[in-house]
Amino acid sequence: MFTNRTSTGPVSLVPGAATETVEVSATSAGVDEAATKMETNLNDTFYSQMPVPRNVTGLFYAAAGVNEGGGTGSANPSIGGGSGLENQYIADGVNITDGAFGGIGVFSRNYGALATGINLSFVKEVDVKTGGYEPQYGKSTGGVVQIVTKSGSDHFHGGISGFFGPQQLEVQHLNPDNYGRLNQQGVAYHQGEWDFAGELGGYVPHFRDHLFFFGSFNPSWNRIYDQFAPLHGVSGYPALPNAVIPQISYDYAAKLTYKLNDKHVIETSVFGDPTRETSNAPNGGPVGLTLTSPSNTTFSKIANGTRNWVLRYNGTLSPTWLVNASVSLEHNYLSETPAAPGVFQVTDDTGAGDGTSPLGTLGTPLTGIYNRQGLGYYENTQGDNWGLSFDTQKVVNKLGQHTIGIGYHYERSRYYGDRQATGGGYPVPDAIADQTTCASCPGGTLPHGLTDYADTFQLDPATNWGLDGLVGVYDNVPGNGSTGSRIVAESRFF
Repeated sequence: MFTNRTSTGPVSLVPGAATETVEVSATSAGVDEAATKMETNLNDTFYSQMPVPRNVTGLFYAAAGVNEGGGTGSANPSIGGGSGLENQYIADGVNITDGAFGGIGVFSRNYGALATGINLSFVKEVDVKTGGYEPQYGKSTGGVVQIVTKSGSDHFHGGISGFFGPQQLEVQHLNPDNYGRLNQQGVAYHQGEWDFAGELGGYVPHFRDHLFFFGSFNPSWNRIYDQFAPLHGVSGYPALPNAVIPQISYDYAAKLTYKLNDKHVIETSVFGDPTRETSNAPNGGPVGLTLTSPSNTTFSKIANGTRNWVLRYNGTLSPTWLVNASVSLEHNYLSETPAAPGVFQVTDDTGAGDGTSPLGTLGTPLTGIYNRQGLGYYENTQGDNWGLSFDTQKVVNKLGQHTIGIGYHYERSRYYGDRQATGGGYPVPDAIADQTTCASCPGGTLPHGLTDYADTFQLDPATNWGLDGLVGVYDNVPGNGSTGSRIVAESRFF
């Protein structure tokens, strides 16, 4: 062939292959006028491709209507306008909501949110209901979070992954002490995270079409890097060093699915996240003064976690009739071991200031309120929640299409808290008993000879209690030596 010239050549036609054209037509999805719920569905494809935190609670914030819960911590967000402790969390049919406070997994009155109850590598899908949810979801005035877990299949599949976030890759955290706080209490300025995840799913040999398994293991190592508060010139106290709180978590999950046939399926799963600190550390305690103490008697070691199990049946009795039943158990625990269980906690208020002077209330160098010794109050807890549920749905095509559903859900919860204090009982000085009002006591004050099991003793100037000179001053705080012109007063009475 040549450009701008006419050419001739032989052309032959041959039979072509038969073809078939399939035309598909559809309209865009409209608003579901029959639904009242507001929800957001997030699956593993989403969180594997998005930079989300390495925990399941980080996914909640991708849903509309979810915000920080304030004092409940980032693991317990505000959903649909409720507080962070008004939500319900259900994983694989197990209610993993803390039975005492309403947080996810383990929640402590001292430390807030701890364990989350499920590891991210086991999560297939998260459904966050922010309002208008169905009547079967009760026990919530906030939101309802449903977590669907991964399962095995008739093909083997698996994966391994590793994640790291060392402290060198993050900016320093801001704390109240960074803003010129007079009575400083220490800062948590960095957090380092490392974790490894492995998972495997498939079928049991010789039962390829009927018996499937899935398992995952996700250990993680966390480090919280703290800075002790400077005690402004306390006599005899060295400069306090930095501190590290080391934690390790062994998250695990396993599921076994038995498919009788296409209409009847039975499955069981177990998952948990046992977490522990590997050494004694300044955890903070209920008064948050551990980072002000020059004494390691304020340290403790914490272990916590959850263990969950469920057995479930899903059946299809007909193309329009579904049946589901399940039995479940959720167990959570918190165990705190003081480094010095026999030492009373003593906080010192005598070096606190009001901002008008560089000296404390006794004319000594300003220190702020700090903890001289002892952990004080701590609480070990255990919770169990047994669940039994049954529901069925039937689609009826009479006078239109209608879905009729009925179900029953039963839960039996048990929560146990062992509230303790380091140091044991302490005889109340008569002078303090005389200064303490008690409307139900003869004479209007506390009787003499009482033993107090309060967790904290407080050092104050005697004049703060209206005492003259050294009258009523208790000069020998256990383990603390002479207190001179200071008085010992309990922060809690009985």
